[in-house]
Parts: sequence; structure tokens; C-alpha cells
Amino acid sequence: MNRLLCLSRTRLGLLLAIGCLATMSWIAGVNEAWFSARAQESNRPGVSLTDVPKVEPAPRVMAGGQSTALNGALGPEAARAHSRIAATLCKRPGEHPLNPVLRWARAELADIKQIRDYSAILVRRELVHGRLRECERIQMKVRHEPFSVYLRFLAPVAVKGQECLYVVGQHNGKLLARPPGLKGSLLGVVELKPTNPIAQACGHPITDVGIRRLIEQLIEVGEQDLRHDDCAVRLVSGETVNGRGCACLEITHQWRQDHFTFHVARIYIDLETNLPIRYESDGWPATASGTRPRIDDYTYERLTTNLGLTDDDFSTSNQAYGFRKWRDSE
Repeated sequence: MNRLLCLSRTRLGLLLAIGCLATMSWIAGVNEAWFSARAQESNRPGVSLTDVPKVEPAPRVMAGGQSTALNGALGPEAARAHSRIAATLCKRPGEHPLNPVLRWARAELADIKQIRDYSAILVRRELVHGRLRECERIQMKVRHEPFSVYLRFLAPVAVKGQECLYVVGQHNGKLLARPPGLKGSLLGVVELKPTNPIAQACGHPITDVGIRRLIEQLIEVGEQDLRHDDCAVRLVSGETVNGRGCACLEITHQWRQDHFTFHVARIYIDLETNLPIRYESDGWPATASGTRPRIDDYTYERLTTNLGLTDDDFSTSNQAYGFRKWRDSE
């Protein structure tokens, strides 16, 4: 009798172990399936126009390096700011049209490096696998040293509530992601390498997030494009983004060539803060009379700098975040 009881207990233990393994395997499968589905959802066509930042076209154009009267709608301070930008972009005899842009970008990068941290609402659309994704709204906090990013997705509904956290030198170099809603309750916090294809469902690693990295990438692309002559630059006055007066720096590559990544790119510079608050780029139209397809656009709304963000703003123990029940496995 005792022998039979022992055998029954052994079999029960084996069944429980198998059940636990099966459950763990199922959770892992759901985990991978959710993030894969997230990557696929991001490729759905269709954009909600109500989520797209309002960009007012300029009534007048100012060619790079030429003196043209500013639009009368600009106030005195905005006009002076615009004139400073125009002076920086003044083209010297015999130089490439992109050289003034690179001078501006390097000066801008030096100013941005003086910013310790900032918060904003990032509104972005990106072309991923040939399709323009839905417009995303993301609450973000960024600290430059040590580089730290916190993201909370506000829209669309499919990702609302999703959180991401990355701090250089922490969590074994991985970002932490918490899916929204029931998925987050079931899966908990997921650790991913920034270069993981799932983590890059948006097409870029989290280490590329932010205004500083945007300017650095513009410099990198500009330095490559210096080797080619097909380039026109102009400064457009009178633009507004969500009601904020901007100067718009427009760069055009007329002909499609493998070494160019865009047909037209525009950088909108806030005339009050002197910071770039929007970037957009378009590809070449399929026909001569066709419209330019959008490649990507990024707008920084409610941008506030030097808030004095602390370690708590990038901590898993922050009570306002969904990471507080997570424990580092280190």
C-alpha cells in the first residue's frame, strides 16, 4: 500500500512539473506572439487626421542666404530669431548648399547638449515595411547624462498604456517594456535588447529617441550628401506648428538616386526656443504629377526643458509607472 502511495505521489509530482513547464512555455509563446502582433499592427495603413499635428503653410519663401522681407505676421522677437537663423544659413561663394545647414546643425547640437533633460509629447508617423503607420502619441521623458528614456504610449488604442524604460548601464543594457492592459498583467515586464527586431518595431532603437539624436543623424546624412551636387536648400518663413511660429529649413534632392534617403526634408525650428520641434521627409512621387509619399514625421509638443529630472523619473520603483512590481533579476 505504501509503495502504491509513493508511486502515486511520484506520478502526481511529474504531472505537476509537466503542467508548470507547459504553462511557462505557453506564457513565453504568448509573450513572443504579442510583440510580433504589435510589429504587424504597426504596419496597418490608415492615419487618423485628428492626431496629426497642425502645420500651417507659409505664404512666402526665403531662399537660403538671400535677403527677403519677413512675413508681417511675425512679431519683432520672432523676426529677429528668424534673421539669426537666416544669417547662419548664408551660403559662402563656391561652397556646397549643405555646408550652411551643417554649420547650423552643429551649432544647434552644441546648444542642445547644454540641455540636461526635457519632457514632451512625441507625435510620430513612420514608414515601416512600405506602409505608413498610424499616428502615435507618446509621453516622453529624456535625460542626456546618463542617457535615460521613459516612454508611455497615449495613442492609438492598440498600444495605449504601453511603457518603455531605458537607462544606459542598467538592466544588463536592455530596455524594459510593459504591454498595455490585460497583456501587461499577464506577461509582466519584458526585457529586450535595443537592437532586437521586436524592440525596433518602429524601425529605430530606443537609443535613437530624442532631439539630440535627431540632429546628430541629420549631420551624419548631410556629411554623406556633401559628396553629391543634386541639392537645393531654402528657408521658409511664416510657418507654424500647432500655433507656434517656426522657420522651416527645406532640403530637396530633385532626382531619385540610391545614395539619397529622401526627396524633400523639412526641419521646423521654433522661433521662441530655437529648438527643432518637427521633422518630416517625403520620397519621390511615382509619376511626374503624383504626390510625394510621406516617409516619416516627428513633432515634439509641449516641449519643456531642464526640469531637473531625477533617477526616480527613470526608475522601475516609480509609483506612477507600471514597473513597480518588477524586480531586477541581477
